[in-house]
Amino acid sequence: MIKLKIWLYNWLAKDLGKLGREGDTELAHVNTWEANLLKAHGGSGTINPVTGLREYKGGGGGGSSQTQTTTQNIDPAILPYITYGLGQAKNLYQRQSPSYYPRATYVPASSTTKTALSLASDRARTGSPLVPEAQSTISDLQSSVNPALSNFSSLRGGIPSGALAGTEATARGDYLSAGNPYFSSMMASAAKPAVDQFNSAIRNIGSRTAASGRYGSGAMGEMESQASENLANALTDKAAQLAYSNYGNERGMQEQAVARLGDITNQTFNQRLAAAQGLGSLSEQQAARQMNAAQLAPEMAMADYSDINQLARIGQTQEEYAKDKLNADIARFEFNQNKPYSKLTSYLSAAYGAPAPINQTTTGSSSGGGK
Repeated sequence: MIKLKIWLYNWLAKDLGKLGREGDTELAHVNTWEANLLKAHGGSGTINPVTGLREYKGGGGGGSSQTQTTTQNIDPAILPYITYGLGQAKNLYQRQSPSYYPRATYVPASSTTKTALSLASDRARTGSPLVPEAQSTISDLQSSVNPALSNFSSLRGGIPSGALAGTEATARGDYLSAGNPYFSSMMASAAKPAVDQFNSAIRNIGSRTAASGRYGSGAMGEMESQASENLANALTDKAAQLAYSNYGNERGMQEQAVARLGDITNQTFNQRLAAAQGLGSLSEQQAARQMNAAQLAPEMAMADYSDINQLARIGQTQEEYAKDKLNADIARFEFNQNKPYSKLTSYLSAAYGAPAPINQTTTGSSSGGGK
């Protein structure tokens, strides 16, 4: 590499040397002391406007020209090593190397990743069954009617009270005309003393008239007639009392029954109203649950990808390990490919970097300068 640089420098030096001014034709290495020396002997130290390099034109004296010759020779002690190194460099240059890594430089998808991609592809094509069900639920809810509305509408007009008909019948006396089914038994029980008294009176009349010899007489008949009239009056009074008492009791029981029937009707109405309201509330709660389920459907559908994504991450982890192994193989391959060049570079650096690698001899003459 150094030799190549030197060759390139010499080629450029010859070409750039032609651009010097006022007799400057050479490029040279100059240190600070040498530069000051050139200035002390009349060198200008200006900048060449074409090359941009420092120039020391005009040095010397007497107007005569000056010449300088520099000879550089490689130290014979290290020349064989440099010659060997350059020969090896030539051999390496002529070879078809280094070679590119012969195998694939990428990591193919692992079987786990392929499985995850296949599952995700199938899932994306088929879609989630939850989404159509959610759409159907929302559509049904839009057209559905709360079943409590019809019940509430019928209840809103009121329920005819069952007590109304009973009250009207009571006002007309319908329940009184039929009479008490137990009235006959009560009447028979109440009339028994009067009948017993009548029978006892008849027996007494018979005994008295027989004792007086007037049995079968008109007086006896009048006495029996009077006894019969007394029985009839007693039975009539008892019947009237029983009828009056029965009438009052019956009216009281009828009024109580009417009141109870009204309470029952009101209770039935309230129960039906509460049932209708409860049915509406349950229906709305059910609709709310369905709506919530429908809204959760997209999230649930995305949840199906959680396991697939986890499987894909596992596949990526496997591929990262495979990639690390591949990079290590490529690095080892490139190391072996570049090993000859690295060794040659180290060898040439050692050869060129040896002490006093170049013998330099400078001869020259100068006279007074001037343009």
